[in-house]
Formats: sequence, C-alpha cells, structure tokens
Amino acid sequence: MNIPKSHPRYLSLQIREKLVNGFDKNLVAKEGLLAHGRGEAFDYLIGEKTTKSAKNLLHFVQKRLFSWQK
Repeated sequence: MNIPKSHPRYLSLQIREKLVNGFDKNLVAKEGLLAHGRGEAFDYLIGEKTTKSAKNLLHFVQKRLFSWQK
C-alpha cells in the first residue's frame, strides 16, 4: 500500500498494513487486528480533537520559534 506521508492517518495506516501482513504470515493473531481496529474506532468516536494543553504547547512553541527569527 502506498500511503502519502501527508495523509492525516499515515502512521496508523502503516501500522495496520504491517499487522495485516503479519496476520497473512501467521505472525499476528486476529485479536491483534481487532485490538488495533477498536483503537481506531475510539479515535474516530472522540473526534480526534487536539487537547487544550496540546494547543497551548503549540502556541508556546510557535511564539518561541518566531521570536528567534528577529
């Protein structure tokens, strides 16, 4: 599977692809696929929103980076 790195779910899709390949080679149990799917579903249910503390940190870092450009 060719997934562009700009895709918002790039890392998750890469992990899923590795799990599927492992399942095909009898290296991963079907429960591993199910557990990954449950985690993905939960991410979608909660809306994958950035937390307030993460936003605050992003703003702090952004201000620091722009202050160094002066």
